[in-house]
Amino acid sequence: MAEQEFMFGFAHERQQFEERNKEFLFEVKSLTPVIQTVFDRVLYGCLADLLVFTLGRQALEDFGAIELLAANGYGLEAQKLLRGMYERTVAMAYLSKFRDEAQNFVEYSKIERYQLATRSREAGLLFSDAGKEELLRDIESEYPAAREQFAGTPCRSCGQRQMPAWTRLTVKAMAKKAGHNLETAYVSCCLFPTKKMHVTPIGVARSLYHHKSGAVSLREPDSRDADYAVTHAHWLLITVLQVQDEHFGLGLRDALAGHDARMSSVWKSQNAREI
Repeated sequence: MAEQEFMFGFAHERQQFEERNKEFLFEVKSLTPVIQTVFDRVLYGCLADLLVFTLGRQALEDFGAIELLAANGYGLEAQKLLRGMYERTVAMAYLSKFRDEAQNFVEYSKIERYQLATRSREAGLLFSDAGKEELLRDIESEYPAAREQFAGTPCRSCGQRQMPAWTRLTVKAMAKKAGHNLETAYVSCCLFPTKKMHVTPIGVARSLYHHKSGAVSLREPDSRDADYAVTHAHWLLITVLQVQDEHFGLGLRDALAGHDARMSSVWKSQNAREI
């Protein structure tokens, strides 16, 4: 039996994506020197600097995953990743603007570690060695103070207080404070992807094709799904680089302004297709 090359995705979808989005692919390639200037370096700085840099780098990785999925016929799956890229971009821009919040971001890890340890114990995952037991005791000892620090306003009905993560702001409210027009992208980059990411009626319906006969089948890959994902991911990537440049003073303003203008030109025809 002849050895065959392993393939993933849909070759014809990838070919059509490349033909359809030549300008986009060229523009992303031309961004490489800017991306290298921003992220291929050793970082020295405060806690806020570390978080801004790391969140930006993670958003860049999200972009790569979105592009890979979209180019191989997984447009809906690529859209699901927009939510994470958007949240990281928003948090990055917010922490760049409100640097004092960086400590809260890190301190909230005490809540998360306690939750993970508690759920692990409930699931029967045992801490067998002394080192892990000591770690668990440290986690439990830190929790009460952290719980008090992050406890929200008591509910008027039940009196219980919920902990909304490291900030009491919603993603949309944080986006508004973060600037960079991120609030305007909330619906397209967060709300819509969330409906597809979670188990929702909209998410299920989006994967179905209704025939005139009344029959239902799974939808074939749709170029509009792929282009929707990369259009918005491209905009988020430019925003990430702009925030990095402003935060660290990298001197890339003019270069990024050119890329921003070309991005609008690249996707003008795609937007006309109502992707």
